[in-house]
Amino acid sequence: MVEQLVASGELEVGATVLPGDSGLALETRQFGRHPIWAVGPRKAKWARGRTVTLGALRDEPLVMLTDDFSLTRKLSQAFLQARIEPRVVARSGHWDFLASMAAAGLGTTFLPQPLAERLQGQDTLAMARLTEPAMDWAMAHIWSPGRYLSHAARAWLAVCDEVLGEGERR
Repeated sequence: MVEQLVASGELEVGATVLPGDSGLALETRQFGRHPIWAVGPRKAKWARGRTVTLGALRDEPLVMLTDDFSLTRKLSQAFLQARIEPRVVARSGHWDFLASMAAAGLGTTFLPQPLAERLQGQDTLAMARLTEPAMDWAMAHIWSPGRYLSHAARAWLAVCDEVLGEGERR
């Protein structure tokens, strides 16, 4: 939705998770990249290690983000490439609800590291970094190339570069 608003000119600058909609001609500047973690009930078979593969989750019930999220699309593609039919038992568009369902024992979910870190210390949850395939959550600012950016928008991007570090431009 944000990408479409930027492409149409309703927003000057937005933030999105990469990869974005390849059909939209938008300039991007990455400002963060975090690994994906599996988060699930302590009793899950995979819960013994610090890392986990998709293969180890083959028979696990999964609680997933809705298809509106790029992470879901990346995971769907990874399951397809691994020839694994994911056993999705519930979907939500809310990270905290997914974590609550995992803590209640309904299944395993996938969260980017900053969100998974907020859950550390909960004795009802197991967490392991997804390593095969390695997957990350890359965030970027977006704007329409060739379209005038206001002083405020340019200043915002400059402040973000200063605070978050100069990002990779595409």
